[in-house]
Amino acid sequence: MGVKVCRGGLEVDGEYICLCGGAVDYWRIERELWGDVLDSVASLGFRMISTSIPWSVHEIKRGEFDFGKTDPRKDVDAFLSLAGKKGFKILIRPGPHVRGELTFRGYPERILLDRECQARTASGAAAILNDPPKQFPVPSYASDKFYAEVGVWFDALAPIIRRHIHPDGGIIGIWIDDEMSYLSRHSTYDLDYCPASINLYRRFLLEKYGGGGDIRPPVDFAPRSREDIPYYLDWAEYKEYYLLYGLKRIVALWKDRGIGSDGRVILMHNYPAVLARTPFNIPAAEGVLDIQGVGINPLKEDYWAIRRQAVLAAEMSRLPLAARFNSRPRVWADRPPLADDERFIAQACLMHGLKTFDFHMVVERERWTHSPIARDNRTRRELFDLYTRLNSILQDPDLALANFRRRSDILLLGAREYDRLEASAQLLCLPRGYMGAWDELPVEELVAEEPTGFRDVIQVENKNWRKAYYEAMVLAKYAFGVGDTAMIMEDAPGERPQDHRDYRDYKIIITPTFDFLGEAVQARLLDYARQGGTLIIGPRIPWLNERMEEYRGYADILPGPVGFAGDVEVDGCNLRQVDIFGDGDGVTPLLKAGRDTIAYQKSHGKGRICVLGFLPPLIRNINDAACFGRLLDRVLGALDAPKSIRCDAPGIDVAIHDPVQETLKYKAIAFAANPTPEEREAYIIIQGAREITDIWTGSALRCDCDGGFKARLSPYTVKIWGVR
Repeated sequence: MGVKVCRGGLEVDGEYICLCGGAVDYWRIERELWGDVLDSVASLGFRMISTSIPWSVHEIKRGEFDFGKTDPRKDVDAFLSLAGKKGFKILIRPGPHVRGELTFRGYPERILLDRECQARTASGAAAILNDPPKQFPVPSYASDKFYAEVGVWFDALAPIIRRHIHPDGGIIGIWIDDEMSYLSRHSTYDLDYCPASINLYRRFLLEKYGGGGDIRPPVDFAPRSREDIPYYLDWAEYKEYYLLYGLKRIVALWKDRGIGSDGRVILMHNYPAVLARTPFNIPAAEGVLDIQGVGINPLKEDYWAIRRQAVLAAEMSRLPLAARFNSRPRVWADRPPLADDERFIAQACLMHGLKTFDFHMVVERERWTHSPIARDNRTRRELFDLYTRLNSILQDPDLALANFRRRSDILLLGAREYDRLEASAQLLCLPRGYMGAWDELPVEELVAEEPTGFRDVIQVENKNWRKAYYEAMVLAKYAFGVGDTAMIMEDAPGERPQDHRDYRDYKIIITPTFDFLGEAVQARLLDYARQGGTLIIGPRIPWLNERMEEYRGYADILPGPVGFAGDVEVDGCNLRQVDIFGDGDGVTPLLKAGRDTIAYQKSHGKGRICVLGFLPPLIRNINDAACFGRLLDRVLGALDAPKSIRCDAPGIDVAIHDPVQETLKYKAIAFAANPTPEEREAYIIIQGAREITDIWTGSALRCDCDGGFKARLSPYTVKIWGVR
């Protein structure tokens, strides 16, 4: 019994509940209004709330805390009792980092000013976070002194929390810290170089290699040859290890206090929205926690970026969760989110596989944009109606969205080793607020461009590959997912929901390969093909392992190039650094440039491996992406790659979700998004559809004999249809 993750939500004592909560911060609301505010939250349809319990709000001085004796709003014990009596399930955020639009983000100022608790830059200076309204030093999550101080806070809070844990109270989940991400200073050589972190780095090397001695970490990217590359890759991997270490330490602090080890609460964490790759590792984090969510900032103009984040979380996470779905203004954003933004992006999150939500600000805070409920319990009708409708859809037992899963026939699998190299080659430490530029700026403006002994400049071409294939697949309207090789390497402990997708379930995996690739990654992907999958690699056939030693996992199976053609134009696409292959050795040509084979397939066990021997075109605009999309469509068509939903309108994004168990109402859920400022009309074909019903409005429409229908989509609109 107890609490555990299940398909599309949580199971509490054997009963399914939708993980859909709204944030209510008791210490911001006059105590006499708590009951009325909670009643208003319930009238929105919420049966779950989350609440921050900030260390800095409650601490008077070290070891002394106010839990309502001086300020009645801080009586967390009374608030948890009241919320539990009203039937709410509760997720708590006790920190140490809670953000919460607080100065110092919930850390007591004395902790931040303690030199033993501070993260350090490579120069030895304290790492300062530029976080309005006041700058402050970033704490070190390698520091034993820091965890000792956190332990003092948890010692005071734990007796209160234990009284309210399910089934004695409403608490069913604990957020373990918040966006543990170097406080948005992610750049590889920015931090943490404090003595505790350097010692932790050496511990990481000892665990990985059985040694390492007194090696110093790199402070910039300066390899003299490819044999030096593992030194830099280790530091990038350590940055991931550091975050996981922090999660483990905080989990251990709770378990040492009798919380989190008996299955009565789930343990959760959320990564920030801006980055979904290194140093973040969703499968590895879910080896420590039950759920690893991703933050979502809902601006409608950010649709394509949010799409990437949602699709990646949907493929890699145990329970795809939009954590901290924000209505707050972002200091670095052009404008605050409005009701139309929240509606459009919430629907887009559902479209691309996020099944659950933790709404960041259902009741307003000091630095607010707008919320459905004000702190004096006034309601804002437009937002109130939006959240009520959204909750009714998410929690409708007849619709049962939890029983559907986004269709992904193809997996676009990034290689974490190349991502680490890309991160290692950074020339800039981008300040907070500009990390999103990493995905928008040309990569050659951000990283060192030396080839360091490889045929290609991998740290540049890795991002070019990722961008080209992703955008081409979107425009070609394939049902595909996004992940990275962490998902094929991590066997996270704990029960996985029955609909959690294994990488071996995909019909086709497309992944980049350059001169080197880890032995274990090669072995697992070769086994995937041997068992019947279609594996597409390129532009090169790896011949080195992660230690830059010769390793011929792929190379002993796949014929190498017999020539080189430079840049070649095929079907209007400028393919770069093209290899030419022979037509013998059991290969079947997939793509030719004139008479020359530049891509081929070869049988491997029950499956096949395809080699695309070229760098994709540089994608500078939508025309470049569309051109490569047509070429990729040609290749995938030759491999019988399925297209589950067709749409004739440019700019319209489509997706379809399939039931993971029998459902009486719909055989599928279809989505179409118009992420543009103009109205669009589209003819959409869903194979086998006879009738569709608009989930948001309830209106029904008969389909043509081909399963097609016309749809008119207003600007920034997602249509959701139940398919019969």
